Amino acid sequence: MNSDHFDIDQAAKFLNVKVSRLRTAILRKEIPYFKVGRLVRFHKHDLEKWIDDLRRQTQKKF
Repeated sequence: MNSDHFDIDQAAKFLNVKVSRLRTAILRKEIPYFKVGRLVRFHKHDLEKWIDDLRRQTQKKF
């Protein structure tokens, strides 16, 4: 696995969340991911952008 792609355990660790929370986000289509067969994978860049987008949304509320 290349360092620009994460499996679910690596993504949870990168985001500092539980795997169960990440699975919920996947089911709700709240987070960008892709599948390789039946395996869920994440692009590091997509996760970083997702975090930045959430940060901007939060800052707009204040």
